Amino acid sequence: MPAKPETAFNKIESIRTHTNPSSIKEFHQYIDYTKLVLDIIEQNLSI
Repeated sequence: MPAKPETAFNKIESIRTHTNPSSIKEFHQYIDYTKLVLDIIEQNLSI
């Protein structure tokens, strides 16, 4: 069973509410990872 969408949203929200540099760095890494996953999904859908 796939992860619930709100799980990812909650993770983003929890990271976003912290303002220290390590959390901001983690947030950007998470965004990059999300973009990568979406790119892979998009490539698979276009085949």
